[in-house]
Amino acid sequence: MKRPLCMVCLSFVFALFLFQWLFPIPLYEDMQRGGAVVERMGLVYKKEYKGNAPVLYLHCGTERILCYMKEGEPPKLGSYIQVRGSYQSFQAATNPGQFHQKKYYQILNLNYSLKNTILLNESKEYNPFKENLYRLKRKLAEGYDSALPEKEAGIVKAMVLGDKSELDTDIKNLYKQSGISHVLAISGLHISLIGMGLYRLLRRAGLPVVLNALSSMAVMIFYGMLVEGGTSSFRAVFMFFIYLTGKIIGRTYDMLTALALSGVLLLIEQPLYIYHTGFLLSFFAVMGIGLLAPVLEQFLPESQRKKPIFKNLVGSLSVSVFSLPVTAYYFYEFPVYSIFLNLLIIPLMSLLIPCSMAGGAVAACQPALGKILLVPCQWILALYEEICEISVSMPGHTLIIGQPALWQILFFYAIIVIVLCFYQKWKKWMVGSAFSLAIVVLCFGIRQDTEIIMLDVGQGDSIFVQEKGGFSFLMDGGSSDVSQVGTYRILPFLKSKGIRELTYAFVTHPDSDHYNGILECLEQSRESGIHIRYLAVSTLASQGKEEAYEKLFQAAQKAGTEVVCISAGHMLKYNGLKLTCLYPGRETGPKDKNGESLMFLMEVDGIRMLFTGDAGMEEEAQILNQIQKIHILKTGHHGSNSSTGMPLLKKAEPDCAIISCGRKNSYGHPGKETLERLADANSKVLITARTGAIKITVRNHGYQIQTYCRE
Repeated sequence: MKRPLCMVCLSFVFALFLFQWLFPIPLYEDMQRGGAVVERMGLVYKKEYKGNAPVLYLHCGTERILCYMKEGEPPKLGSYIQVRGSYQSFQAATNPGQFHQKKYYQILNLNYSLKNTILLNESKEYNPFKENLYRLKRKLAEGYDSALPEKEAGIVKAMVLGDKSELDTDIKNLYKQSGISHVLAISGLHISLIGMGLYRLLRRAGLPVVLNALSSMAVMIFYGMLVEGGTSSFRAVFMFFIYLTGKIIGRTYDMLTALALSGVLLLIEQPLYIYHTGFLLSFFAVMGIGLLAPVLEQFLPESQRKKPIFKNLVGSLSVSVFSLPVTAYYFYEFPVYSIFLNLLIIPLMSLLIPCSMAGGAVAACQPALGKILLVPCQWILALYEEICEISVSMPGHTLIIGQPALWQILFFYAIIVIVLCFYQKWKKWMVGSAFSLAIVVLCFGIRQDTEIIMLDVGQGDSIFVQEKGGFSFLMDGGSSDVSQVGTYRILPFLKSKGIRELTYAFVTHPDSDHYNGILECLEQSRESGIHIRYLAVSTLASQGKEEAYEKLFQAAQKAGTEVVCISAGHMLKYNGLKLTCLYPGRETGPKDKNGESLMFLMEVDGIRMLFTGDAGMEEEAQILNQIQKIHILKTGHHGSNSSTGMPLLKKAEPDCAIISCGRKNSYGHPGKETLERLADANSKVLITARTGAIKITVRNHGYQIQTYCRE
C-alpha cells in the first residue's frame, strides 16, 4: 500500500539527520566561571526530587536552568522565583565513549545548573492545575513507599510514574545488562497497555465509539501530563490519538504514517531530538515492527504465523535488528538474550502495569489494602530479577560491538531498504544472507592502523594501544580527581572501541591515580564483558607488601586474570609492534613509589614512543643509553618539574610530548619549568586538561595526531 505522507515525513527525518550529522549545532557556551555565585529569576516549569533534595527547572528568558536546592519545600509550579546558587556548566565528553552531559542537556533545552540553590523570593501566583497534578503524583509515590519494600517501590515508581530518583542502582544495571531497561521508562509499551486496555474495556461496557474514543484520549493526555513523559511517551500518545481519530471518522489507521508524522512534530519543536537515544530507539522500534516483521514472518510456516509466541518472537527480533545500529552507536554493546527475555517480560507487563496503577491508587488512600493489591507486582518483579540474574550469568550474555562508523550504519540500512523492496521476489536464503551481511559489516569493522590514545582521566594516567592486528593493552588507568574513572571513562571507552579482551593491563607503580581504574575494570569484568588476560606489574611488586598490589592481585584472581611480573629487559612482540621494558631492574632499590615506575619503549612501524610513568630525573638518567630518537614522549609524572629532565630531552629529541593531568589540579601540573624545557627542545606539547583525549594514528611509517575536543 502506498503511503505518500509517510514517505514525505520519513524523508524529512532522514534529511534532517544527515544535515545535523554533517553540520552539527554548536554547544552552548559557558557564560560564567564555574563555581561563581549568581542570582536568577524565572518561572518554575518542572520540579522533582533527587533523594530528599528538590530539583527545579527554571525558565529565565532565553535560558533554562537546572537548580539543585539544598533543602526545604520546593516552590509551586508556575510561580516566579528568585534564587541564588553556584554556577556549574554541564560537562562535555572529553573521551570517546564518554557520556556527553552537555549535549544531553542541550537536547533537553537546559543551559547550565545551579548547585546549592537558595530560594530568595517566590510569587503568590502559580499554576493550580500543574501544582495539583504534581501533588497527585507525589501522593501516589508516597502510596507505593508505604505499601512496597524500598527496592520494589523504586521500580514501580519508575515504571508507572516516570520517577527514577529512588531506583535501586543494582536493579537499574541488572535490567540494562539484560536488555529490558525499556520497562523502567514511560514508553509506547506503557501507553499502549493503558490506552488500548481502557479503550477495549469501555467498548465492552457498551460505550459509543465517539464517547469511548474521547474519554480514552482524555485519560491518556492526562496521564502523559502526570508523568511528564519524554519523546517516546509523546510519540505513543500521538499515535494513539491518530488511531482513535480514525475510529471516530471511520478511516483506517496506518501505523507508519502516524509514526512519521509524530516524528516530524517532535523534530520541528526540537531538531536535536535526532541525537536523543530515547527518541531514536522509540521510533526505530516501531519502524522495525512495521517494516521488518512482515519480512521475518516469511521464515515461519504459515500455520504458526498467527500464534502469539511466534508473533511476539518476530516482533522482538524485528525491533532488535532494526534498532541495532542505534544501540551500537550509543551503547556499544547488545544484550544477546534480550530477544528471548522480552517474550516473557512484555506479556507480564500487561498484568504488572494495571495491577501497579490500581494498587498505587488504593495505597495512596488505604496503605494496608494497597499492600495486598500490590502483592502480585512483587511476585512479577521478583521473577524479573531472577530471570535477569540467570541471563547475565550465562556465557556470552553481552556482545560488545563498538561504535560503528557512519558508513557502516548507512550500509546497514541500505541493505535493509533493498531487502524491503525485493524480499517477495527473493528466496529465503537470499534474504537471510542479506541480513547477515548487514549485521557483520555493522558489528565487525576493519582495522588498518595502529592507535595510541591517551585518555583524559583528570589527574591520572591511562594510555590505550591497539595494534592493527587486534592486539591491545592499557598502560595504567587511574585518577585522583575523577570518581569511578574505570566505570565512567575507561570501560565506556573500551566498549566504544569494540574491545572484548585486553591482552595486557600494565600498572607502572602503586599510586591510585595509575591503578584504581584498572581495579574497577577487574572487579566489573563479569558485568562489563571485558576480560583482561594479563595484569603486568613490576617484579619489585612481589618483593614488598603494598596494599594496592594486594587489591589488584585479589581482583585479578576473581576475574580470571593472570598476574605477570616484569623488569628491565623483558620484551613483548606482536606483528609489527615491539614493547621493551627499560626500567626498573630486578635489584633496583627506588627511593619512593614514583621511582619504582616501569618505563617502556614502544616501536611500531618505525615510530618510537617512550612511556615514563611517574619516574623522576634520577630514574630517567638510567635509561639514556637505551634510547635514541623518540617521536612521541609520554611526559613523566603529569608534567611535574621533577621529571622530563634536559638530559632525556637532548637524547630523545621528542617531536611531541603528551601530558596527562587534571584541570586546575592542586599540584600545579604541568610545571612551568617542564614546559620551558620542552619548548627549548622544540617539542610540540599536548595536555589532556586542554585537549581532551589525544589520539595518535600510526600508518605508512608516519603518524597523525588528533585531539578529542578543542582547547
